[in-house]
Amino acid sequence: MPFTFAHPAIVIPFKKQLPKYFNITALILGSMAPDFEYFLRFKPIGEMGHTSLGVFYFDLPIVFIMAFSWNYIIKKTFILSLPHPFDKKLSYFLDKKSNVINIKYLIIFIFSALLGVYSHILWDAFTHKTGFFVTRISVLANNIKIMNFNIPIYKILQHGSTLIAAIYIIIYLFSIMKYNSQKIDYFRKSTKILYWSFIIFMTLLITTYRILFTLNFFSLRYFGIYIVSFISSGILSILIISAIFNITLEK
Repeated sequence: MPFTFAHPAIVIPFKKQLPKYFNITALILGSMAPDFEYFLRFKPIGEMGHTSLGVFYFDLPIVFIMAFSWNYIIKKTFILSLPHPFDKKLSYFLDKKSNVINIKYLIIFIFSALLGVYSHILWDAFTHKTGFFVTRISVLANNIKIMNFNIPIYKILQHGSTLIAAIYIIIYLFSIMKYNSQKIDYFRKSTKILYWSFIIFMTLLITTYRILFTLNFFSLRYFGIYIVSFISSGILSILIISAIFNITLEK
């Protein structure tokens, strides 16, 4: 499957073309939601996120939880802690508010989340060994020899599409940057350094604990578990440190 954070590339164009009918937060989080199960488990094993029922009892609820976490815990401190000039060029996002009490907003949010989820599952169907289309279209499982390595076509699609998606997302991020005309108390350099230092320290601490004390082994055979554990630790650290900074700065 493509890298989790590359998945938003397939849904971002919907918001760009029809901005009134889609919620960008729900689209992005929905496109990654099926993989969030891996991060909750701290290992690349999932039983719910990519299933037809799991879409509704796992993916959709996790989008709401992550959207709440982003809007009310992470967004402000994360954006204001970005290095200059990214903090100033993305701070206009702080003015954007969510309103789940509004029925129209809620419908658009749910629809956008589901579109994101299904786009993820569809993409995986072409790029995963057990994907729906890979198991039914034999050519996708055929090997292509590249520098003495036999690589399945679905694997080439997986890594190739991930690279293209990553480039698209980077271009998109630069395209939406603009200076905010509103007066905002931007973080000092020392505050930013403190924020990211705490996040890095906590991420390494949790990752180390996960590998040495819960897995109780170290082997390159489990490289996937280490990567997922590191990402999970990073997300958890950003959430915790952002919450602490919010409480501290409001005093």
